Amino acid sequence: MGLPLQPSPPRSHLLTAVLPVAVAILGLAALGAFGLIRRPPMEVVVTGPGHIADYPRLAERLIAGAQQRIRVQQYVVRLDGDGPVAGLLAALVAAQARGVDVRVALDRGKLYQSDAPDPKNDEAAAWLTAHGIAVVWDEVSRTSHAKVLLVDDRQALIGSHNWTRAALFDNREASVLLSDPTAVAPIRDLLATIPGLD
Repeated sequence: MGLPLQPSPPRSHLLTAVLPVAVAILGLAALGAFGLIRRPPMEVVVTGPGHIADYPRLAERLIAGAQQRIRVQQYVVRLDGDGPVAGLLAALVAAQARGVDVRVALDRGKLYQSDAPDPKNDEAAAWLTAHGIAVVWDEVSRTSHAKVLLVDDRQALIGSHNWTRAALFDNREASVLLSDPTAVAPIRDLLATIPGLD
């Protein structure tokens, strides 16, 4: 007889059955790829043998890419003539000049065994203010020891690097770049507790 026991389904039925599954698989793959783009792994930057000036190069690149706001919190900023700190400060001034809202918070603190304010950041604060950068001081009663560069509330470079020539060129230091806004949010919220840095 030659007739099949079961008739073959029409092609339109095959498309109807297979197409939603194919679309679902492609959608999941796209979401996975988007997730990888949205949450890149953190980047580690160190200073030490073989890694001189890696931090200032990365920090300057982040500052140059800022579109809306930059927040910096540093325990110590020490002017260094035409060295790496000068490059970071010049990058902040350039960002401010192109319309980015730049604010720098510095640790005030007290001198050891004294109630007198620590002058460690006075020279840097005067330079920044003279170049149009808003400087805010933390409370004398609280130490702000974090070293943070926050860009557009989306990227945070945070770690042990003070903005000093020794930290950027000579010491053994380590910092991490976070590029996930969810991971950056607690850092943004911490900086917002410094009066005037919000």
